[in-house]
Amino acid sequence: MMSPLSVMSDDHGTPISPRAIPHRGDACNAAVAVLRERFGSLIGREELVWGETTVFVEIDAVHDVIRWLCEEPTQRFDYLVDITAVEYREHGRPLEVVWHLRALGHRRFLRLKVELPKRGPLQVPSIVDIYSGADWLERECFDMFGIRFIGHPDLRRILLWDSYQEGFPLRKDFPLRGRFSRAEQLKQALAANPEARYSMEELHIAEAFDSLPDDMKARLAADRPATPASVQTSASRTIEMTLRTQEPDLESDHMLINLGPQHPATHGVLRLVLELDGETVVRCIPHIGYLHCGFEKMGEYRQYNQIIPWTDREDYLNSPGNNVAFVLGAERLFGVECTPRATVLRVILMELSRIMSHVVWLGTTSVDIGAFTPFLWLYQERENIYNLLEGWVGARLTTSATRVGGMAADLPAGWLDGLRAFLRGFPRTLDESVNMLETNGIWAGRTVGLGAISAQEAVNAGLSGPMLRASGVAYDVRKDFPYLDYETYDFD
Repeated sequence: MMSPLSVMSDDHGTPISPRAIPHRGDACNAAVAVLRERFGSLIGREELVWGETTVFVEIDAVHDVIRWLCEEPTQRFDYLVDITAVEYREHGRPLEVVWHLRALGHRRFLRLKVELPKRGPLQVPSIVDIYSGADWLERECFDMFGIRFIGHPDLRRILLWDSYQEGFPLRKDFPLRGRFSRAEQLKQALAANPEARYSMEELHIAEAFDSLPDDMKARLAADRPATPASVQTSASRTIEMTLRTQEPDLESDHMLINLGPQHPATHGVLRLVLELDGETVVRCIPHIGYLHCGFEKMGEYRQYNQIIPWTDREDYLNSPGNNVAFVLGAERLFGVECTPRATVLRVILMELSRIMSHVVWLGTTSVDIGAFTPFLWLYQERENIYNLLEGWVGARLTTSATRVGGMAADLPAGWLDGLRAFLRGFPRTLDESVNMLETNGIWAGRTVGLGAISAQEAVNAGLSGPMLRASGVAYDVRKDFPYLDYETYDFD
């Protein structure tokens, strides 16, 4: 393996604990002192690890604390990155619920935690009323850990199916290979009623719920967690795309149809439940769990480098990006850094993969909308990147190119010449493809003004990458919270 581990140690040669490793970042987040002044004893201890501040909050105050952090002009932690949970192997140690917040304007990060005793009720307040992006995050936390978010408008499983009966997979008492045999799982799947594959909302849209037998209605209602009446609304209760266009009122009934999970237009295993008013999509309710394979659980009994091939498959269009994200986390835990050369190689690999991922999006979107030529041009460039990756690590799609502490291999002789040749030709192909699409009336008619998202909506929903920047938010994690020395590069 290229570039051996560089273990940090003090002046006496003693390895430094990861919690004591100095990180290129600021001191403890200034928001902590302000929180203590405003909320007093409701703010518990604080931790500073790798330049990131973690604050423990009393459960009764967490909703008010997060709302204040989001709305207070001097703080404006307006971007919810993630909600997750942590259960430790120590039997008596509380389970932790974790919120990751960023203040985009101030370029600051803050992590909040609440401790839940395992013998007590595993529930915390929902923050969907503060961040719309919390919807799916809270559902995932409930799905994997069994934590209920009080006030969530539609708390149900998101990766596993609603009738899943084995428990909550990321709890430490959940067997590594599940509780039921394959035969029992198949038996339950075959015995399930077709209506169980729809959410309560979808059944109401189709006006099908009231016509179900009473025992089925009771069973479906029992499968869903109880939700306070104060948050029940007639509006949609899922993350969705609602299009409001001025169409002639033909007084037609709305139709509920399935798109996927096996459909060429989804480009993967994705199920979309669509509410249609004629040819207008009024509502789109995604079901995203069809490819969930339990990578997180398998990681509990594998060594760190054995997990890397799984990160390839989390997004096979950008497998090196997932490789690097995982090994950076592992390197923090170990207290190691890779060599400067390996750092540069990671950047090259990730940026090539990023280009390839965007090329696939643009090419397939062109085909879906009716432009075939850009698809051929762009996929040829994708093939050129594949050739570069294959020449480097011997794999094209799932590269497994990184290792904890370094890379799987150094660059072969002549590889950089091929990279330079690609960089000379790709910009021209991209410009020609974009020009062909932007001057095409069919493309413009099927995209311009459709599903537009404002900057405020994009931030509140937790969008990232090109989708966030396309909404007018100049945010790039490589610049605003840099890693791998991205702050030393000059790029737009």
